[in-house]
Amino acid sequence: IGFPMRTNYMYGRIKRTLLSEIFALTVCLWLKGGSGPGIGTPFSYSVPGQANELVLIEWGNNPMELLVNDK
Repeated sequence: IGFPMRTNYMYGRIKRTLLSEIFALTVCLWLKGGSGPGIGTPFSYSVPGQANELVLIEWGNNPMELLVNDK
């Protein structure tokens, strides 16, 4: 995995030189909630043709959601 730039919106990109498809993915993260509205999107994974393959998101005062295949 390469990290092309270091910003507030940092992302990693898997190089296309992989010889086989990825069939499993493990994500571990620690989040500390605040008193303000939602934190946005702390994690998002996309594949060609599906921008929201796996997304952890929080909008406003709603509970955090895990979207798989945009559902």
